[in-house]
Amino acid sequence: MFVHDYIDLERPFATVAPRFISGTAWLTPLAEDAAAVTREVTVRLAGGPAGSGVRTSADDGAPVRCHTGSVRAHGTGIVVPLAIAVRDAETGVPDLTGELEVVSVGSDRTQITLNATYRRPEHGSERTERAVAAGVRDLLHGIARVLVASVPEPRAGPGPARPVVGS
Repeated sequence: MFVHDYIDLERPFATVAPRFISGTAWLTPLAEDAAAVTREVTVRLAGGPAGSGVRTSADDGAPVRCHTGSVRAHGTGIVVPLAIAVRDAETGVPDLTGELEVVSVGSDRTQITLNATYRRPEHGSERTERAVAAGVRDLLHGIARVLVASVPEPRAGPGPARPVVGS
């Protein structure tokens, strides 16, 4: 299965790209949070509301691994190969393999796109699609929060930069 989502930031590419080029270890906690969202949505859609006592391997601290490859230039941006290994067979949350693409979309705007694939489960594929989409959206919002907090605004203006989300 394929998943695609993006988020726009009111930050210039020239100030966002170095955050990825200098290292991507900061993505791991964001991937862990996104995996937790995916698990939670999966459990809720399966009929087990949060706090219902439905256990997942997340309750036991199942590891989430976020691997990134070498950042490479691509067109007007950069690409970061990304693999998120969830290791959660109990809830059926799949591993994701794909790329984060970071591109300039104007002098003061950057778009971050995640394109990834995952193995379609034998059962509950619609539930899995929804849960994966929620996790991917959470990951992109997490990336936006980190970047907005750590990358200065391009110019003084009213209020903080707001991520613009699309699908």
